[in-house]
Amino acid sequence: MFNAYGLTAAHRTLQFGTCLLVTNLSNKKSTRVRVNDRGPYAGDRILDLSYGAAKVLGVVSSGVARVRIEKMSCSGEVAATSDTTPADNQSCKVFMSLNIQNETNASVTVQSRTADGAERPCGKTLRISGSGSTAQAKPIATVQLASGNGRVTLQIPLSDLSGISHLYAEALDSAGASRGMSDAKKISLNVSASVPETPSASDSDSTPVSTVPSDSDSTPVSASLSL
Repeated sequence: MFNAYGLTAAHRTLQFGTCLLVTNLSNKKSTRVRVNDRGPYAGDRILDLSYGAAKVLGVVSSGVARVRIEKMSCSGEVAATSDTTPADNQSCKVFMSLNIQNETNASVTVQSRTADGAERPCGKTLRISGSGSTAQAKPIATVQLASGNGRVTLQIPLSDLSGISHLYAEALDSAGASRGMSDAKKISLNVSASVPETPSASDSDSTPVSTVPSDSDSTPVSASLSL
C-alpha cells in the first residue's frame, strides 16, 4: 500500500522492496526510498514519490523534478555517492529523522549542511547521542564523513537505546568540536509494532515529490509526486 508519509515510491516494473537513492538534481538533496506500489501512469514520468520523500527532496510545490536514481541496499548505512568534501571549521545545520521500524531496530537518518546556505556537507563526523531520565547523555553512534552529501542512515539496535527518551545528532569538526546540533527527537520504546515513519528532517521549506528512472544509475529523469 502506498504510504504518503513514509519514504516510499511507486514504479511500474521494479520489484516491491527495491531500495533506491533519489537525488534532486536542482538542489542536490537525497533520500532513500523503498518501492511498494505501481505507477506512475501519466506522461513520461518514471517514478512517483510519497509526500514524505518529496518533502525531503524539496519538490512538493513544483510536483515534478529531474532526479538521479541509484539502486542500493535496503539495510545498513547509506551515504551519497557525491565526491563533495565536507566543510570543516564551519557552523552546520543538522537534521535528523527517526523511524522505529520493528521491535529490534530503529532507523536514524542524519544530514548536515553548512549554515551559510551553500548546500555543502558540513562536519568531519556525525555523532548521534541520547539522553533520558534514567541515563545521562551518551554517544550512540558515530560516522566519519570523508565525502558525499553529508547524509547517512544507520540501523540502531533498540537495546542500545535503553533508558533513552530523546535522540539528537551533532556535526563535529576535525578537532572534535561541535559545529551544529539537530532538534531532539522524543522516542518511546514501549511499542509492540512498528511506529509510523516520521518524515525526514530537512529544510522547513522543503517540498515533496520527484521520481526517478527505473534502470538508470545516474541518468536525469522527470519525476512526479503522488498523494
